[in-house]
Amino acid sequence: MKKTTLLTAVMVAGTLVCSAAAEENSSKCQGKGRTERGEQKKVTPEERMKRMSKKFSEKLKLTEEQQTKLNALLQAQADKMKAQHEARKAKHEAAKAEGKEKPTEAEQEAKREEMRKQMKATRDKLHSDISAILEPEQQEKLNEILNRMKERKQEMGQKRGEVGGRGPKGRGERKPAEAKDNE
Repeated sequence: MKKTTLLTAVMVAGTLVCSAAAEENSSKCQGKGRTERGEQKKVTPEERMKRMSKKFSEKLKLTEEQQTKLNALLQAQADKMKAQHEARKAKHEAAKAEGKEKPTEAEQEAKREEMRKQMKATRDKLHSDISAILEPEQQEKLNEILNRMKERKQEMGQKRGEVGGRGPKGRGERKPAEAKDNE
C-alpha cells in the first residue's frame, strides 16, 4: 500500500515537472515565429515583407518618403513571390493530375538549383533597388545588416551539417558541407 502511494506520488511529481518544463519551453518559442508546439509557423510573403519593412525602417532610420518607396518595393516583391509560388503549385498539381511520374533525384536537384538562382537574382535586385533609395550612410548600414544575415544563414547551415540548406525534409537528402567542399 505504501509502495503504491509512494509510486503514485513520484509519478504525479514527475508529470508536474515535465509539464512545467514543457510550458516554459513553449513560452520561449512564442513570438519567435513558432507555434505552441514549437513548430515553425508558415509566414506569408506579405508578413515577411512587413517585418522587413519595420526592421529596415527602424535600423536605417528611414524618412517618410523612403518608407513609402520601401513599402512599394517590398509589396511588389511579395506579390511576385506569391505569384511564383502559385505558379509552381499549379504546375505541380497539373502534373499530379496527369499522372506523370515523379521526377528523378537529378531532375529535382536541377529544378532546385534553378529556383535558387532565380531567388538569388530576385533578392539581389531587391537589395539594389532598396539601396537606390537610401543615403550613403544608410547604404553602409544596409550592407552591414545584409552581411550579418548572410553570416547567420551560413552558420545555421553549418549547424545543420549542410551548405545553406534546410536539411532532409522530405525533399531528398542534402550533402554534408565537407562532401560538397571536396567536389
